[in-house]
Amino acid sequence: MRLTFDSDGVNKLLDRVGFGCWGLGGDSYGPIDRNDATELVKYAYERGIRAFDTSPLYGDGTSEQILGLALHEYNRNTFTLITKAGLFKKNGEEIRDYLPERIKTSVNESLSRLNTDFIDYFLIHSPNESEFRENYKNCFGIRAELEQGKVKNLGISLKAPKDFEFAKDLFELSAIEFNLSLMDQRARYSNDELGNRSIFKVARTPYNFGFLTDQPPGPVPPQDKRNHLNAWPQEQFIVWHEFRSHWKRIADLNSMSLSEFALLFCLSHDLVDLVIPGFMNKAQVDAAVNVMNQGKLSKDSMFEIHQLYTEIESKFNLVTRLN
Repeated sequence: MRLTFDSDGVNKLLDRVGFGCWGLGGDSYGPIDRNDATELVKYAYERGIRAFDTSPLYGDGTSEQILGLALHEYNRNTFTLITKAGLFKKNGEEIRDYLPERIKTSVNESLSRLNTDFIDYFLIHSPNESEFRENYKNCFGIRAELEQGKVKNLGISLKAPKDFEFAKDLFELSAIEFNLSLMDQRARYSNDELGNRSIFKVARTPYNFGFLTDQPPGPVPPQDKRNHLNAWPQEQFIVWHEFRSHWKRIADLNSMSLSEFALLFCLSHDLVDLVIPGFMNKAQVDAAVNVMNQGKLSKDSMFEIHQLYTEIESKFNLVTRLN
């Protein structure tokens, strides 16, 4: 497959790459020195990346603290902060709490760690259907914070794209975050519904947990429980590695890295306003910025990519595996 580009698409990609800050927590993608992490955020800002996505879950607040330290010297109106509530860690264990008092407390805790007066997008973090239907009114019972300007926009970070089906009719969303990558194009099945809504749409996991890079995870799940891939079964690793090979061949044919191809796909998707790859070093930031300056893939190439995905996905039944 020879990829083609939209000659008018370069400027359309500006400001569409953000910084997914899960790795800055140091507890899911390997250790990272706090000073190095702070400098990395500053470096990304100086390279033109001005949106930062985090959560209290990431390093038990460490990711938010690093952002607060790194970005405090910059004009607050020049960058966008996205954080979440509902998932936390207590004594090393992940807990889920979507009750109103916890959500309200989370707003103020995040403001303190982020060293800011307001949060641009405040998202409920990966609730399942029963949790959400029971508590969604309470989840967004922070009108005082809205009126005081502490929170500018409310939204949801979906556990899986299919969860949009139960969330879409429950409240008026200002923002929605969902998985999207060459390996996971399920969001397309909600394209008409999402595309017709004037909400901020954020695509996460563009590199599919590292499998869509030229240095993918190993052939078996890591033993370290601090690595988030530890929870995935061996069967899923086999599927991801085989699926990866199809996209790697296309990247090689077009003389680009696999991560470059993966990010270009998400940036070229009509459904997406912002893509948030994770960065652990400056070279990864540079690579993403370079992609942003290339322009969008053409509609013909995007159609071919989806057609190939449809053929491969039916073989691996990935939608069922990932639900």
